[in-house]
Amino acid sequence: MPSGVVVMVVSGDDSGRDRRRWQEAVDDARDSIEMEGGRVSDAVEEDAARYIAGELSTEEMLERVRRLYVGGSAASMGG
Repeated sequence: MPSGVVVMVVSGDDSGRDRRRWQEAVDDARDSIEMEGGRVSDAVEEDAARYIAGELSTEEMLERVRRLYVGGSAASMGG
């Protein structure tokens, strides 16, 4: 991944407790990016909301971030 890109995902089940953990992970990643002077794109914000809602798995979220920031797939990155 290019420098300045922070990816933070947390696996777990669909419980309210895990959703809170997912929200905290997304908020922490966004804060880290913004403290470095970056900005989270609208596309990533939308995907993060879907991830927190349980509509995207951890693997799907990582794949979307890879495609957006690297322009490739997990397979092309050895994942």
